[in-house]
Amino acid sequence: MTRLLVVGGGAAGMSAASRAKRRQPNLDVTVVEAGGAISYSACGMPYWLGGIVPGDRDTLIVVSAQEAREDRGLDVRLDTRVESIDHDARIAVLGHDGGTSELDYDRLVLATGAAAQMPFNADGVEGVFSLRHLDDGVRAKAYVDAHKPASALVVGGGFIGLEMAEAFVQRGIKTTLIHSRDALMNGVLDEDLGAQLKEAVEAAGVRLVTGARAQAVSGSDGRVVVQAGGESFEAGVAVVGVGAAPRNELARSLGCPVGPAGALMVDASLATGVPDVWACGDAVAVTHKVTGKAMFLPLALHANRMGRIAGANATAGSEGFPGVLGTTITRFFATEVAVTGLTQEAAAQAGFDAVVATIKSGSKAKYFPESQKLQARIVAEAGSGRVLGAQIIGGHGTAKRIDTMAAALWMGATCADVENFDLAYAPPFSPVWDPWAIAARLAGRKI
Repeated sequence: MTRLLVVGGGAAGMSAASRAKRRQPNLDVTVVEAGGAISYSACGMPYWLGGIVPGDRDTLIVVSAQEAREDRGLDVRLDTRVESIDHDARIAVLGHDGGTSELDYDRLVLATGAAAQMPFNADGVEGVFSLRHLDDGVRAKAYVDAHKPASALVVGGGFIGLEMAEAFVQRGIKTTLIHSRDALMNGVLDEDLGAQLKEAVEAAGVRLVTGARAQAVSGSDGRVVVQAGGESFEAGVAVVGVGAAPRNELARSLGCPVGPAGALMVDASLATGVPDVWACGDAVAVTHKVTGKAMFLPLALHANRMGRIAGANATAGSEGFPGVLGTTITRFFATEVAVTGLTQEAAAQAGFDAVVATIKSGSKAKYFPESQKLQARIVAEAGSGRVLGAQIIGGHGTAKRIDTMAAALWMGATCADVENFDLAYAPPFSPVWDPWAIAARLAGRKI
């Protein structure tokens, strides 16, 4: 019987294992996961920790290990780490509570994910947490529930930082957010739109400390002190969300090539170049559809999609990963933010001669009482008019409009195309001219 070993039981690993088993029911599939759970929603952890999502840790688990074993026929091994691999002999050495053991395999899928980056050494400092894996979230929530801190520090002004700031405020905890740059979500939002986000964060009572890089942490007895920008900030708990780094140690030991930020380089089939080894998920570099360049961009949908493709190709399939746009969305209470493709700054860095059109609009007909204010921005290529990116910020229910522009970018649409899209209209849902149509018209005039 052919044996497939999948290293990592997160979104990518479980998608790969499940797809492979469906395609070849007689395949012997083993999933080795270093943590205590598989197939969980890491994106839901801030909302669970903040009490917005009720329930215990199992609330965030999509498929339990028992379900994967009984319903999908997968051999799932939790709390087990792949210590080393002899790929010539097709033997993996596994580390677990009982010591070590060996596992034979024929084909290998690496879905080792990414680790949270830390701007300082927090070893031995109680009350400091990252929020990358479910076990991290469980420990952080247990600490907050037990100690009931009156104050919290959030280090990082990206997605995790904003979502954790919201979670702490939701729990009535006085919160300070420390960010190394002046603009929140830098690199994701253009700075002028990010300024609106700063206003929303401060309006919620969060103390913002920007342009201050966290350098050290200390503390004990329910007291955490972070040194940043020449100042000391003290609170009862701290959560760090400053980015992630690909876990590539196993892959490198096999001779798999690495690229941007140390992410694994694969071809369109997700093959690593090492025979019978595929890689998928947050450890893998992806190709941006607009720039054509490889980049490290760990996002949930990318991981799930790559896992399905890797599982197919590990079972004699011939599928290709189509690339990414980096479409992302989040909120801070009533303020929603979403982006796709390139920002104005990123377009310039990529060498595009770009025009930018930004408009103010409402989410519904202006006379409709529930209409929310929003700003929509289109970045387009001068000359061709091709849409390169889009951003939107506004009130409740506005940000999912980004999907229209994500589809436009995916299909290579121009501003003229977007202006002529046959989009739905009724007063409770949209102005008669959709905000994207207005922005596209303005961009077209500039072009």
